[in-house]
Amino acid sequence: MIEKLTKSVGCGLAIGALLISTLQAKSEEKTPPTYVNVGEVKEITVPETITAVGHLYAINQVNLSFNNSGKLEHKYFKNGDRVLAGESVASLDDTQDMANLKSLQAQLNLAKQTYQRVQLLKKSGAISQEDIDQKFADLQQAKANVEQQQNVVQQDTLKAPLTGVLGIYQFDVGAYIPSGTAVVQLTQENPLKIRFAIPSDFKPKVAIGNEVSLTTNTYKDKTFTGKVNYISPTVNTDSGTIQIEAEVANDDYLLSPGMFMSVSQILKEDKKILVIPDMAVQVEQQGSFVYALEGGDTVKKVPIETGIIRSGWTQVESGLKKGQKIVTIGGNKLFDGAKVSISDIPPPNFEALSKKIKINMNTDKSGMSTPSK
Repeated sequence: MIEKLTKSVGCGLAIGALLISTLQAKSEEKTPPTYVNVGEVKEITVPETITAVGHLYAINQVNLSFNNSGKLEHKYFKNGDRVLAGESVASLDDTQDMANLKSLQAQLNLAKQTYQRVQLLKKSGAISQEDIDQKFADLQQAKANVEQQQNVVQQDTLKAPLTGVLGIYQFDVGAYIPSGTAVVQLTQENPLKIRFAIPSDFKPKVAIGNEVSLTTNTYKDKTFTGKVNYISPTVNTDSGTIQIEAEVANDDYLLSPGMFMSVSQILKEDKKILVIPDMAVQVEQQGSFVYALEGGDTVKKVPIETGIIRSGWTQVESGLKKGQKIVTIGGNKLFDGAKVSISDIPPPNFEALSKKIKINMNTDKSGMSTPSK
């Protein structure tokens, strides 16, 4: 009796397992594979760059002052005007200095006439050589006095020593200005210089004359260029960085001293990186991942480390290999081990993308990233 019951239960279990297996098979038959677009991990060549933040300085910035004391008579420009080197910026009342100059010029004319007369007397022997020498000395002294006073008169006019933009005049017309007192500040706007710091590990890769690209939120669609003209010989012990200085052309005067800029410097022209379409990358709490094809119709969830991220593509630093097939479109419907059917939608054109990257690598602020060491 017990033996018959055991056989009956065993038979029932086998039938039940067969039914479950059949139902699962039918369920799988009813679940069609997910249609996905498949791309390939590509290798492209881009410049290796390092980025930093710095701010602009004026190469020359001077306070203009008179060497003479006197009353301010003219201001030839307004606050904030641009002036050329050699242009007059302001002048003092030179009435007294000009009167002194005319008096000295009259004395010079008299000294010239006197010396000419003694030269005539020299031929007749009616004058000693000592008197002739004295009159010549008087003539030279009169010339020196005139030249000195001419210099005083010239210093009554304040001239720009360089091309730049004026700050705010510190005095109004009619004010008495002591000698050496700053009247107005003059700032050279073109070129400017920028200072920034980079990790000392990169020092072997930078050199005088290297080109840098600069961007600022003030002009989001414009890139400025400069050339490295100084590399600090010492390392900042607190930050482990070295200071770099570059000269920046500012022909259109868009930039101003004090502006903060993002700086990108090319370290190597032919860095090879692996890239995938950015739409293939998915993110979860544990990090980024993609679905890679296995066996042609099955996907596997693969964690990846990403690097440079630009519009259209993402650099893969680890997790994938060149040529590996990955899901680019449709991955949001997948799970590890899911079955897929490949769509006939063409994958992104990486050849064209690579050419575009080479051209625009330094013109898009969003693409700048410090490369891994």
